[in-house]
Amino acid sequence: MRTKRRAALWLALVAACVLVITACSVPGGYSVAGLNKQPAAALTYPGSTDVQPWHFDGTRGNFMGKGGPAEVGVSATTSATPADVIAYYAGVLVPAGWTQIQDDPRNTVYPGRISHTVAWIKGGLSYTITIWTEAAATKYSTNLESTA
Repeated sequence: MRTKRRAALWLALVAACVLVITACSVPGGYSVAGLNKQPAAALTYPGSTDVQPWHFDGTRGNFMGKGGPAEVGVSATTSATPADVIAYYAGVLVPAGWTQIQDDPRNTVYPGRISHTVAWIKGGLSYTITIWTEAAATKYSTNLESTA
């Protein structure tokens, strides 16, 4: 009888640990390293300058909240038009199985700056490009993250 209680206690303890670990993990199932293995993670418009890769490790959830997924992307500058940059990304992503879900040419997320945002999804991933102009340059930022 005592052995059964001990086994039940250990089983309950293991189940509680699994629940805590699962609840505190980064949502989406992808780490920065896992996202960087995706072909879309390395996309940059040909001839871009000032290319700066970036990443966000995600935020772990807790019993009060879900947290946020890991993200990777690049920010860069080009002399191409925003339309050319969007056409390039669509021309690479759509044949690879990505589906466009957003096209917002009047995005005002950043105060004082109007940008063009286009987003695609594939499986449990989303890919977003945000493009704006500064002086004579076209600047853009990409973002790959899990939607799960």
